[in-house]
Amino acid sequence: MKQFTFFLFFILVSGSGIGRAGAQVAGKTHLLFSAGPTTSFTPNVLEISSVENRRITGKVYLQFSIGPQGRAPQEWEKTHVLPFSATADAETGKVVFVVEVPQGIRKLRFAFSGYFFPGGGFAGVYSIDGKERGAFFSRAITKPAPQLLKEI
Repeated sequence: MKQFTFFLFFILVSGSGIGRAGAQVAGKTHLLFSAGPTTSFTPNVLEISSVENRRITGKVYLQFSIGPQGRAPQEWEKTHVLPFSATADAETGKVVFVVEVPQGIRKLRFAFSGYFFPGGGFAGVYSIDGKERGAFFSRAITKPAPQLLKEI
């Protein structure tokens, strides 16, 4: 009887969607900042590649391009692809991760602290070199970049 009860419970939990929680947050989303540390010439991107248990891995694409200017860009004025991994807090669901952007001879340390919400978004606050700079949020990539830029 105990084996049957356990087996029935296992089937119910497996089909319930509890195991598919990561599927809601995996994928690419536009990353928008309240006070832009990067240029808005092209959008920044947050890509979540895997969510297993509470372990999250992905990449942050931060765009430091100067756009169509009258000078050649510096070496660091480009799109930086920065891998990260984080673990969501078991009680609150809070996710904290840090990426470092090379900028000349020093590195900018971006720390993101936020929460995932249903529908595939991520929102919270970010700091640069230990100083809180503002809020960020990400939303699903549903429109081509030129159309999105017109709306922003």
